[in-house]
Amino acid sequence: QTSVNDCPLLVIEPGAAPASLISNSFRRRLKGKERKLQALPGYRYHVADNGADVCRLLDWFFRVKPERMAEQKLPNVFAEPGIEQFIRTACLAPRADGKGYAIDIHALECDEEVIAIFAGVSDGHRFSMMFNTYTMSANSKFSPGLILMRDIIDRHAGLNYRAFDLGIGSDEYKRLFCKDDEAIVDSFIPLSLRGKPAATALSAISRAKRAVKQNPALFEIAQNLRSMFR
Repeated sequence: QTSVNDCPLLVIEPGAAPASLISNSFRRRLKGKERKLQALPGYRYHVADNGADVCRLLDWFFRVKPERMAEQKLPNVFAEPGIEQFIRTACLAPRADGKGYAIDIHALECDEEVIAIFAGVSDGHRFSMMFNTYTMSANSKFSPGLILMRDIIDRHAGLNYRAFDLGIGSDEYKRLFCKDDEAIVDSFIPLSLRGKPAATALSAISRAKRAVKQNPALFEIAQNLRSMFR
């Protein structure tokens, strides 16, 4: 059955003009904000290409992400046993073709701090985002996450990639870049007689969640109720 959320997707046509990927007006807005960051000594965009850089950026991520999630009143999913070590191992695992690591870490930095990172996987045709965060400092007001996404999209379009996604979910920032939707499906398969009622219930809950998310009025009510109990 159709999943609760679709995956927002940006389709990159061969030879696509930059404005067809990100509108000129949006690019101008980002450029205006980026000027503030460009004034910082050592400001740069790069992809971690050695183990020391990967570890340094991950150290920063695991320090800052819990603060960002606490600010949003979200649980720190990265605190679960084994999660951090799994991510660190995956980010340092070499690709089969010997070109880089299994997970790419893209970063905006200046001499003073890491400003934002986005990490994801790519296969030469599609880039899929996995995890990200941005600074808690005053530099956060200049939309470093959006600037970094622009850089990543432009980089992969230049490498003749055909698709880019920011992961499953309906977050508003994803719609700034990904205008299409890729359908995701869920399967609830009971493995025993006792499992049949559970599978039926889980399937019904999933359908109900999708119905709520597809209805703006119901979704707003659900969001308000959720915030009341945080």
